[in-house]
Amino acid sequence: MPKEAKPTGFSFFPKELSPGIKSALEKHCNLVSYVQHERGGHFAALERPEELWGDVKEFAGKVWKV
Repeated sequence: MPKEAKPTGFSFFPKELSPGIKSALEKHCNLVSYVQHERGGHFAALERPEELWGDVKEFAGKVWKV
C-alpha cells in the first residue's frame, strides 16, 4: 500500500471509537499535524470545539500557503 502524499492532520481524543496511532499514521500518510488531547471523544466537535478548531487552524497554517 503506497503512502498517501497529501498532507494529513489528526486530532486524537481519548474516548474516540477508533484511536489514531501516530506511528501507523506516519507510516501510511504524510502526517504534518498530530495533536493528542486529554479529554473528549467521538463527538469532539460538540464536546471540545475550541480545541478541535485550534487543531484545524494549526494544520491549515502548516499546509495552506497564502
